Amino acid sequence: PVPMTFTAGIDGVATRATATAFEAGDMVGIIPMKDGSVESAQANRAYTYNGSAFEAGSPYYFQDRDAVTFNAYYPYYENFANDYTIAIDTRAENQTVETVNGHDWNKNDYLFASAETDVNKPTVSFTGEDHAFKHVMSSIVFKFIAGTADGVAYLEPLTGYTLGSLVVNGTFDCKTGKATAQSDGTAESITVDGISCAEKETEHFSAPLIVLPQDVPGGKFTLTVKYNNADYTAALTLDRLAAGTRYEFPVTIKNTGLEIGGAE
Repeated sequence: PVPMTFTAGIDGVATRATATAFEAGDMVGIIPMKDGSVESAQANRAYTYNGSAFEAGSPYYFQDRDAVTFNAYYPYYENFANDYTIAIDTRAENQTVETVNGHDWNKNDYLFASAETDVNKPTVSFTGEDHAFKHVMSSIVFKFIAGTADGVAYLEPLTGYTLGSLVVNGTFDCKTGKATAQSDGTAESITVDGISCAEKETEHFSAPLIVLPQDVPGGKFTLTVKYNNADYTAALTLDRLAAGTRYEFPVTIKNTGLEIGGAE
């Protein structure tokens, strides 16, 4: 029997709190597929990064000479409720950095990679532009700017914001790597409290919001900023939140309201 081994990289990492690559102790799940169907007898094998390579206590073994598509996801999920999918909830209480397999990672920030090989080349390379692990969710970041010429000298009174309205429930399919917003899901607001800006700070980047890829009805959703116990609201213009994309909006707070620039 020949075991499958692999090497892996992450494309465009921006949400790991401690580093920009896999770290020792990280666990990746492997979903092997033949002819479009999961090879269920060996599905969801866990491989752990030891600092230089991925190891498995029970690795995948090639059963014949047929080609196998190896779909890999992170972080590893032990117990699937239904058909190798993970339920996602991006409400405010889940917009946190948590410890996943011993390392800090933004909750709901799933990664996916796919590559095909057979027993003649038993080492899979999840690297390079086509096969490296990629983010499947969308990320929104706000760059808050004090409108110093318009009566706002600094950002210390900035305490929170509300983004509305987006569908917050969905699923991540570990077979295909697709994150999908619930088709009949109700759009909700996401409120982030407890922002702490230093005295006299005139610019502040928010922590990334991890949200489901989805179309934006009407191409607009709202941002309400709480500044000095007052609410300021303006519209964000965007047709779609795309998978694997980080959107950064500059938001200038003035004494008369908000000025929101286009997303980068």
